[in-house]
Amino acid sequence: MTQTLLELLDSLPARDRLEGWWNAPIGTLDAHGLPSSGLPVFSVWLARRAGRPVLALVPDPEGSFQEAGAWFRDDVRTVVFPAVETLPFDRLAPDEETVRRRLEAIDALGTGEPVVCFTSWTAMTRPTLAQEAVRRWGFTLKPGQSYTVDDLLHRLTTLGYRREALVQGRGEFSLRGGILDCFPPDRRRPLRSEFFGDELESLREFEVESQGSVGDIASGRILPAAEVILTPEAVAGADALLRGIDFSHTLPEVRDHWLTDIERVRSGAYFDGIEGFQAYLDPSQPTLLSHLPHDALILSLDGRRSLTQAEQREQEVQELVAVEIERGELPRGLQSGLVSIANLRQAAGRWRQLEVARGADLGSLDLGFEPVDAYAGRIDAFSDRVRTDARAKARVLIVTQQEPRLRELLEDRDVYP
Repeated sequence: MTQTLLELLDSLPARDRLEGWWNAPIGTLDAHGLPSSGLPVFSVWLARRAGRPVLALVPDPEGSFQEAGAWFRDDVRTVVFPAVETLPFDRLAPDEETVRRRLEAIDALGTGEPVVCFTSWTAMTRPTLAQEAVRRWGFTLKPGQSYTVDDLLHRLTTLGYRREALVQGRGEFSLRGGILDCFPPDRRRPLRSEFFGDELESLREFEVESQGSVGDIASGRILPAAEVILTPEAVAGADALLRGIDFSHTLPEVRDHWLTDIERVRSGAYFDGIEGFQAYLDPSQPTLLSHLPHDALILSLDGRRSLTQAEQREQEVQELVAVEIERGELPRGLQSGLVSIANLRQAAGRWRQLEVARGADLGSLDLGFEPVDAYAGRIDAFSDRVRTDARAKARVLIVTQQEPRLRELLEDRDVYP
């Protein structure tokens, strides 16, 4: 009988100890024997077998995310929570794709279902939306349900969507008669909702260029358009905190730019770079961990090295802020807008953690994976390896996106997979 890859992993010698760990009270399990190439496979297996979310802290979140999606696109949902390229005090709008992925990640974790979220310590230092805010203001559109259009417009505006005559980009919405268009940040195409009175009759995706519908969908989740939500309460709270910023030693042009943006915040208006004031709009500084269910698992690969790198970056940012304050390029009394690595480490202690080291420490669990040689451009060496393993009656699983061509090359060398 043919077994799937996930079923093959069930026979790992470490299976029993791993199962005991994820079913035990909160604690840390030290392990080794998991090269970075095996991480995507193992993390998906862990999420599926444990039946809960897995937060994977890895050196290369994007690479691991892409590999996991290629292996298990339909088995377990995978998302990535990337780092924001800009710093909060730069007051520059984050990359649209980065925001989309971060919002998609927190929404996926909030379901509590098996999902793997790849991220890094550095990515988590940038606060995100509070779980309560996403639950309160986010909503789902579903045909046959009744909605008050005025309430939907209020929610969209609060979530940071801009009203336009035609929807042409993410974070925009339009209303024409009983047709409400909106473009959530986590979707590839915008949504078109057609109402008859308060009842949603149809929900479809449409193309931006032609504005033509391309197909019905069963439901549509509407997430915030940015990693900040402007409510009257948040704006009022920010106003008091913003008064503590000292511009007495700031360059005139820098002070003017800051004061202009502060007035925008006080007016409750969204603008490019408002994420830089997140620490004032939500002083609790919620992080990705705020969205992690209590029974979730944290998988950390090469954690010591990753933590050291994150702490070094934290120190560099602190030094940069000090220099810019001294030059008058930043005001004094400014909140950095970043969560410290120390606070993140303390918060992470509330979950079960699997710490996977590069080397084998005394008493650590061997997960049973081994790295293999790189065979790019070395088809002869690869065919020799497959032939040798096959003669030894070993089970060989070859994963490739070029199966016909690889099969042809192997058969030319008398290897018949």
